[in-house]
Amino acid sequence: MSRELSALVCALVFCASLVAQDAHQEPEPQVTIRKRVDLVLVDILLTDAKGNTLRGLQAKDFEILDEKIPQEIHHFSQDEIPLAIALVVDVSGSMEPGMERLRQGLIHALPTLKPEDKVALFSFNEQAMQRLALTREFGQIARTIGGFYARGETNINDAVYEAAEYLRQAAPLARRIIILVTDAFPTFQGDKPVQEALLGSEAALFAIRVPFWLGDKYFSREELEQLVSAGYRTNLSAMHLVDQLAAESGGLVVDVKKPERIEPAVERMIQILKKRYTLGYYPNPGGTPGSIRGIEVQIRNQQIDEILPGAFPVYRNRYRVPPLETPKPPR
Repeated sequence: MSRELSALVCALVFCASLVAQDAHQEPEPQVTIRKRVDLVLVDILLTDAKGNTLRGLQAKDFEILDEKIPQEIHHFSQDEIPLAIALVVDVSGSMEPGMERLRQGLIHALPTLKPEDKVALFSFNEQAMQRLALTREFGQIARTIGGFYARGETNINDAVYEAAEYLRQAAPLARRIIILVTDAFPTFQGDKPVQEALLGSEAALFAIRVPFWLGDKYFSREELEQLVSAGYRTNLSAMHLVDQLAAESGGLVVDVKKPERIEPAVERMIQILKKRYTLGYYPNPGGTPGSIRGIEVQIRNQQIDEILPGAFPVYRNRYRVPPLETPKPPR
């Protein structure tokens, strides 16, 4: 009995030591991959025309070209690098009916993000306003949106610009995302260089485009284009601004046909972001600092078309070469 008791005591002491070691163990570091300033990161979403996506791919399934020259992939992951999301909400007068549905969608969708992901909140009508800095307090985001009062005109250009500039400065090591919630009907023409801001921040624009509400009626996209063609409020090129910015930056536009579909659209958008692949490469040969270079991504796995017919990659198609690192003086 003494031997059995002694063995039992030793076992308990051993288990206790493991618990103590685990309690004092340092937390695992977050994913950090920018070993050199010239590492180019490209987020890729593989989707089809219906918005279906594909997971489970490997680095060998992709080929990436920089100025038509194939590159060696040095980093490959899926939803590992932290996200920094700027949620940009249209609070112009035509958005009033959808605010509560948007708030409910965020209550369910935001908690599904990774623990290290953060969200900032902006609102805009004629002018853009930052409401909350990057935060994990998702309940505060929902409460703030609950207090929005929709009124005024729609200045999409400057709102996206402000969000991109904020992300560039506030989240240099994260994957930067702008989620724009709007009816995409600009009635106020901003003049800030939004395309340059998106390029410089490397932020991808994803948009939830809701129906346009005027008076007591919702207008479809086709009806709006007819109104614009007849001279109503804006022009067709301005109407297509959101589509253009999303395509250039590697994002998507999700169209919501009915206001009651806003809530599931928000949840779907968050899931789309979690399904993007991140590829990293060091350009060979590299470009002149400050120059703009083109990116092309090709799919090398022929079986993908059998699994997801008509699949195509969505990604940003250009980047600005960063400045050379200045050597730090020895201490």
